[in-house]
Amino acid sequence: MKKDVIHVKLEFEDALNSKKNLLQTEMSLLNILKTIGAYRILRKKELSARLKLRGKFRETASDLRKLQKYLPEANKKEEVLEKIPAKKQKIKYDRKLEDELKDIQMKLRQLEK
Repeated sequence: MKKDVIHVKLEFEDALNSKKNLLQTEMSLLNILKTIGAYRILRKKELSARLKLRGKFRETASDLRKLQKYLPEANKKEEVLEKIPAKKQKIKYDRKLEDELKDIQMKLRQLEK
C-alpha cells in the first residue's frame, strides 16, 4: 500500500516556535532522565547502607545478649543517645546527558537570535 505525502506550509515564526518548543521538551526529558539516574544511584546506596546497618544491628544484638549473660543485673537502666552528623554526598551524573543538555541550550540560544 502506497502512502501519500502531504506537505504543509508553515510560517517562519511558527516553525521557529515549534522547534523551540520541541527542543525545550527534549531538554526537560533529559533533565528528568538525569534525575531518575541520580535517584537510582541514591536508592542503590540506600539499600546497601540499610543491609549493612541491619547486619550491624544483628551483630550488636548478639554481642549484647552474650554480654548480658556475664554481667550482673543492674537496678537502673540509662539510655545514651548520640547524634551522628549526616554527610553530604555528591551525585555523579552521566556526562552524555550533560553534553546533550548543553547542545540543546546552545541550539535554543541560536534560535532566539
